[in-house]
Amino acid sequence: MNEYFLLYLFTRLGAIKEFFSILTAVTGFSVGVLYDALYFEQIDLKGLRRLSVPLFIFGCFGAILVPTKQDVAIILGGKMAIDVARSQEVSDVSKKILQAINKKLDEAGK
Repeated sequence: MNEYFLLYLFTRLGAIKEFFSILTAVTGFSVGVLYDALYFEQIDLKGLRRLSVPLFIFGCFGAILVPTKQDVAIILGGKMAIDVARSQEVSDVSKKILQAINKKLDEAGK
């Protein structure tokens, strides 16, 4: 399961960067607008803030952390490759290849 997580993070690096960029821009703008509105007491934004902030956070996480079909294909393909590389058959074949190479090297060295 650890391999799935590492491959998932690999596919999400670009989205994580975009998330922090967007979050920083929106948060900075919102703080400026809310500060002006509350400082001058023009409108009451407390109810809007209680609703919009959780919806914004949920939307960001939903849009960014849900992988695309291509990402899922990379994750599953990577996991299958790791499973094949760790299989006993691959280990047996690699041992036979190593023995054959060593035998050829020994013959060439004589």
